Amino acid sequence: MKRLFSGLVMAMLCTAVAEAGVVISIANQTVNVNSTFSVDVFASATGTTTGANYFNLELQVVSASTATPGVTGQIAYTTPAGVPTFSNTNYLFYGDSFAETTWNSGAGSSSWSVSQLGWADDTYNFTDASNSGTDLSLTTPRYLATLYFTVGATASGDYQIVLGSSEFDVDASNAPGELPEFPVMDTGTNSGLITVNGGGGGGGGGSSSVPEPGTAVFGGVLLTGVALWRRRCVSFKA
Repeated sequence: MKRLFSGLVMAMLCTAVAEAGVVISIANQTVNVNSTFSVDVFASATGTTTGANYFNLELQVVSASTATPGVTGQIAYTTPAGVPTFSNTNYLFYGDSFAETTWNSGAGSSSWSVSQLGWADDTYNFTDASNSGTDLSLTTPRYLATLYFTVGATASGDYQIVLGSSEFDVDASNAPGELPEFPVMDTGTNSGLITVNGGGGGGGGGSSSVPEPGTAVFGGVLLTGVALWRRRCVSFKA
């Protein structure tokens, strides 16, 4: 009986994952050393998910293929982080953005930031919610943010933008015990691959797949996501 119950629970969880989700898409880029560039981030829904009323996004740049992590002249997010384009009519919370409201009041800079995990300025963080608390449509790809990068003289090689502790609230009802949706990267198009040409850093380009994060990393993402979810409930629903 215990085994049967466990099997039913796993089946229900797998069905839930299969029926709902949020996919993050970032265009691939080929750039040169000693340059700057930007790329837009989009989110779309899969399965039964149709919209969202909150998101917390963490996007980290990691080395892939020939790029050497931590070297001088590494690719990095531009600091300070650029202000999200709230005026973009395709922005998920266009006209209903909590972050834009706080920005206009002089306190919005805390909603987005650049920080360090593997090397200086390799992590981008941005959070926002709908002021009304209602779900905004994700049935078509919706704009979330523009990422700005600087590329040093020795940054030659391949890099990948990967998801860190990111989450979406896709249910405006906020039922007791409800957990947020953890997005996935659109790997079908090798999303977020950055190839840097030239220079004398890590060597030549050529795309390469990025190893999947270990179990410990996923555990940290889930724990951090739950903590952010609790903080979000206090911040946006108080």
